[in-house]
Amino acid sequence: MVYKLHRIFCYMEKSIIFVIFSLISISLLIAFRASFSIVTVLHDSMLPTISSGERVLVLKIFPKNLVKKGTIVVIWPWDHLYRSSGRESTYTPFIKRITGLPGEKMVTT
Repeated sequence: MVYKLHRIFCYMEKSIIFVIFSLISISLLIAFRASFSIVTVLHDSMLPTISSGERVLVLKIFPKNLVKKGTIVVIWPWDHLYRSSGRESTYTPFIKRITGLPGEKMVTT
């Protein structure tokens, strides 16, 4: 009788551990999908760093205090920008490098 109870409790412990592991895994997967995105580069504007056809892993939520000159950012255009230009809305992201920060003067030649 005691042996059977011990087997039942061992089985329950294993199933509880499995449920907890499954919940943690699903939570991490949801957090990863909410925080990261994979973007395929469609243009050669970032050559030689990133070429057309490459895929980049993008952090969706990026702290503003970490943005510095030279940081590569991905910008998704608003829908009304495409409507005003007459192009079809495809939501192609822009991949660009930060060249200036707020308050800095830009000099072009």
